[in-house]
Amino acid sequence: MTQATVIDGDKGWVQMNGQSQEMPPEALAEFKEQKYAEDLDRLLFVKQDRYGLGLLDEVKVQGRGPAVGVQVKCKGHRDVKLYFDQKPADFCLRGRIS
Repeated sequence: MTQATVIDGDKGWVQMNGQSQEMPPEALAEFKEQKYAEDLDRLLFVKQDRYGLGLLDEVKVQGRGPAVGVQVKCKGHRDVKLYFDQKPADFCLRGRIS
């Protein structure tokens, strides 16, 4: 199975096994939100004023020791919670959209 997704502004298409179809508006909006959340774990946003950061309680993730949680807020997007392993430092274990 092969799949490709194309986004161009307010339109999107999905191609699976050679069959293309336009994404419904709600599917396109959710895809964009998921992509936004996935990109946050690169931490390139931390110096930008439009993002707000907050510390979350430590949690166990995937049976490992405590992970440090950070909540990311940005106008126009749902909140995203990122959890980082303390060993090795800065390794993102989980991202979750609120």
